[in-house]
Amino acid sequence: MKRALLLLILYTFFNTACTYGQIEKPAVQKPTFNVENFLKKQILLTNSATFTGERTLDGASGFLISHNGSTFAVSAKHLLGEAGGVEPEVKITDLGKNLLEWKMSPRVVANADKETINVSAKELDFSNAKNDILLLKVTSNTFDIGVLTPNFNLPSVGDKLFMIGCPYSETGCRQNSYELKFVEFDKTEALMACEMKSSVDLAGFSGAPLVDTNGEVVGVLVSGGKEGGKSYAVATHIKEIQKIK
Repeated sequence: MKRALLLLILYTFFNTACTYGQIEKPAVQKPTFNVENFLKKQILLTNSATFTGERTLDGASGFLISHNGSTFAVSAKHLLGEAGGVEPEVKITDLGKNLLEWKMSPRVVANADKETINVSAKELDFSNAKNDILLLKVTSNTFDIGVLTPNFNLPSVGDKLFMIGCPYSETGCRQNSYELKFVEFDKTEALMACEMKSSVDLAGFSGAPLVDTNGEVVGVLVSGGKEGGKSYAVATHIKEIQKIK
């Protein structure tokens, strides 16, 4: 896959919603992983945020992780701009002083008391957050939402992954899984290109998690599209959260 493919995917995605390092290690599959059992716990969340200047963000995706002994929410940084309906864009380095409120919950809420998560940008340093990933501190104390463990190791080419998301067309959706195959990595932008086993409209998937066959999160969906008759999902490698302190 050439750089033009990811550029085309990104261009197509943002109008409807580098150097690549080939990994030579053999794919390692975990056939015992049962994604249906994994999804018995709610993982996928959506966003509802208010910023200064009467700017709002409603929709797209996110999820929770355990990191450095605390619980954080993860989503896509590009949602702070036009792609998320936020205009003018909230610069990531100014998020702390512009964010008034941010809540995350499943798209279809079963229990508001247990499924509504409050998050904050306070005390986070975004000065090194150059790529398309967003980390927020969870301030809620009790909730019934699954918390993922990040896997900072890059998958091997050919590895099976699962994207957890919901298309807007499924109005009653809480979370679905979509099988992917990891095919390539852009070191410059920390982007993972993954071939989709079956096509799905990715509008609203920005910020959704990609998990491996250990149930650990490896990427954050930021784009997608078609090329050469195949459908692709593009995700920022989860390791990029380590640049946010």
